Amino acid sequence: MSDLQRLNSIASRNGDIAVAPLTNMEESMIRKGGWGYIKIAVSNEWVQRLLSHPENIIGGLYLTTKEEWERSATHD
Repeated sequence: MSDLQRLNSIASRNGDIAVAPLTNMEESMIRKGGWGYIKIAVSNEWVQRLLSHPENIIGGLYLTTKEEWERSATHD
């Protein structure tokens, strides 16, 4: 099962998923070697969860272009 299918499965049963929109981006930097970083604000609840039980949190950052997002909406 792909990651996105898993997220869809969690959402379909009203599971606990947090989304931090890119408008929450507080800082970003392009660095040497092809890697940069992005700092995105999330709720204090999720920060506490991550700090207290990092082994119980699975997450990642998914990015796509606005064009791809809008194209998918017309095909659903």
